[in-house]
Amino acid sequence: MSTQTLLGFDFGTKSIGVAVGQQLTGSARPLTALKAQDGIPDWLVIEKLLKEWQPDFVVVGLP
Repeated sequence: MSTQTLLGFDFGTKSIGVAVGQQLTGSARPLTALKAQDGIPDWLVIEKLLKEWQPDFVVVGLP
């Protein structure tokens, strides 16, 4: 059985919550909160997170 990693992003107008989850264990934990300006994220920071974690899935939602 392979482990699949998920990154979740909860977008807000001032900050974006980021969490990582593991399908194998069914667990998730918060990673960080990113600053946003009028709901616009720092795309370079998001790109860095995606390269670092290399998730199998990305979940994007509104809190």
